Amino acid sequence: MYYHPNPAASHAAALRPGQLRHVIRVASITGRQPIRDVMLLWLTHSTGVRVTELASIEIRDLLHPSGQMREEVYLRAAITKHSRPRTIYITHPKTIASIEAWLAYRRERGWGLSPDPEFRGFRPDERLVLTHKGRAFELARKVRQLNTGPVEYRCCDALQQLMSRLYRQAGIKGGSSHSGRRTLAAKVLANTGRVELVQLLLGHAEADHVWPYLDVRPEMIRRAFEVAL
Repeated sequence: MYYHPNPAASHAAALRPGQLRHVIRVASITGRQPIRDVMLLWLTHSTGVRVTELASIEIRDLLHPSGQMREEVYLRAAITKHSRPRTIYITHPKTIASIEAWLAYRRERGWGLSPDPEFRGFRPDERLVLTHKGRAFELARKVRQLNTGPVEYRCCDALQQLMSRLYRQAGIKGGSSHSGRRTLAAKVLANTGRVELVQLLLGHAEADHVWPYLDVRPEMIRRAFEVAL
């Protein structure tokens, strides 16, 4: 069973567009794997994917056998929180470009290649996200005590720490692996006003679970009063 406690959701920083551009700019010139790190930022901010889900995505989840990138990426129950499968959409041009750059980088280094030409010559069961040594990030199994009893869950501490470091080195206070989800949720709510759409996008069973992710700025509240009557 996949479960991950989410205490960081209500504390993760939601970024403004200028801040996101700044984090990506800093990530692109620092660290051991800047091409991968830029991809991580674009993916989390444009799809709302959780970091442990991201660590579990395989090449075959992302690419068709023909090598064409999937616009709809199905997150299997085995890798999602509470085993609730959902679909994320790879449609943002910058996200697509960042994935293409990462795959090209991997090909240059021979990471995860196969003699089979399908999936662009990558092994289909290879993870999308790799460490700076070209290895998959390890997923740890942990146990959390709930009122209903112990629940086992998987997490990827190393990738979470990496994401936090990307924000920290850019000077973004409170930035974490949940910042992408929270930023996307706030943006969708501001643009549509539909909490149920945010709920579906994030993959939550109840609308109440959405609120910790939302960042309602004072100007939004002020605007709501102005248009109320």
